[in-house]
Amino acid sequence: MSTSLRIEIPVLAHRDLTSQQFLDGCRRITSSILAGTEQIPPREGLIRELAKDGATTSEEFAARLMLDRKGEFTREKLQAHGKRIGFLQALPRELKTLLRNPDPAIPDSKRTAAKELLVIIDKHKIAAKRRSQAEVSTVVQALLTEAAEPATQQLISRAGVGRFFELLKQAQAEYAAITKREQEATVQGSLSEPASGEVDTETGGHAQSAAAPAKPVPKPRLARELKEVLSSQLNLLFDLMAHLARKGRAPYAHLLAESCETVAELTLVAKTRETREKKAEEKRKKGQTPASGSVRGTADGVKPVNGDSALAG
Repeated sequence: MSTSLRIEIPVLAHRDLTSQQFLDGCRRITSSILAGTEQIPPREGLIRELAKDGATTSEEFAARLMLDRKGEFTREKLQAHGKRIGFLQALPRELKTLLRNPDPAIPDSKRTAAKELLVIIDKHKIAAKRRSQAEVSTVVQALLTEAAEPATQQLISRAGVGRFFELLKQAQAEYAAITKREQEATVQGSLSEPASGEVDTETGGHAQSAAAPAKPVPKPRLARELKEVLSSQLNLLFDLMAHLARKGRAPYAHLLAESCETVAELTLVAKTRETREKKAEEKRKKGQTPASGSVRGTADGVKPVNGDSALAG
C-alpha cells in the first residue's frame, strides 16, 4: 500500500494551455512512453495501443492547427496584398491628377517630375488581377528598389508623392512579414501536403478511376474536439498505468514520473504567460481609465483574448 501512495497521476489540462503547448505536451508524453529508455513489456499491448492512439491523435491535432493557421495567414495576406495593390494603383492616379490640374500655381518642375515618375512606374506596370501574389511582390519590390535611387528620390520629392511610396513600402513589408511567419509555421508544424497521384495504401494501386464511386471524405475534426479526445485518451492511459504501477509492475511508475515532469514544465510556462497577460491587461486598463466625470469608454468592457480560442475550431 505504501507504493500506491507514491504514485502521482499527471493532469495535462488543455484549458490551462495554449493549443501549441498542449500539443507539445502530448507529443512528449506519448514519445517517452513509446520510445523512452524504459520499454513497455510486450505482453501489455493495451498500454502501447493507447499510447499509439494518443500519438496519432496528436498528429491529427497538429494538422488541424496548421490548417487553422493557414486560414488565418491567408486572410492576413489577402488584406496586405489588397493594401499594396491599392497604393500601387493610387500612385499613377495621383500623378495624372497633378498633370491635369489647371492650377497655374503648380510649378513646372513639379509637373516635369510627375511625368518622369510616370515613365518609371510604367516600366513596372502590372495587371494586378491577372498576376499572382508572388508576381506582384516581384514587381512592387523592383519599383521600390528603383524608387530608392537618389535620382528617383529627387523626383519623388519634387512631385510631392513621397507619402504614397512610403505607404506602398509599408504594405510590401507587411505582406513579406506575414509570408515569413507562414513559412516558419509550416516548418514547425511539418505539415505535408498529399502529392497528386499518391499511391493508395489500402488497394496498393493509384487513386480510384473516375468510373469508380467516390468515397465520402470525412470532415476534419475541429481543434476543440481533438483536444477533448486527446485529454480522454491520455487520462485513460494514465489511469491504467497508475493501476499497474500500484501493483509494482515496471516501468509504469517511472513513465508516470516522466509525464508528471513534462506537465509541471508546461504548467509553469502557462502560469508565467497568464501572469504576463494579466499585468499587460492591468496596464491597458490603467492607460484607458477615463477622467472623472467623463463618459465611460468601451475599453473597460474588452476581455483579454485567450491565445487558444482562435484555433479552437
